[in-house]
Amino acid sequence: MKIKTLFGVRKVTDEAGRELNLAYYLTEDTREKVQEGPLYGAGIVKRSREGEESEWLDGLSYLSSEVEELLSRMMRGAVTPISMAAVADDFIGDTARA
Repeated sequence: MKIKTLFGVRKVTDEAGRELNLAYYLTEDTREKVQEGPLYGAGIVKRSREGEESEWLDGLSYLSSEVEELLSRMMRGAVTPISMAAVADDFIGDTARA
């Protein structure tokens, strides 16, 4: 079972002056529960007058704190669904090198 928990919301204005509502989610996949525990992931939902767009990345870490740090950084940077995978990839690379 996949559980989605709202992590935070950010309102921003894009280059064209349109207001965007960005909702960031922490996901927990209990179907994949192994000795380490559930797998955590992240999601972003962007809502605007033009519609809704979302992106979900599952299985990022067994530690919710790591994914929460990623989500905090994404919120600070107003990351949208289209760039979410690249930002997550950079974050995971930085975490692995630390």
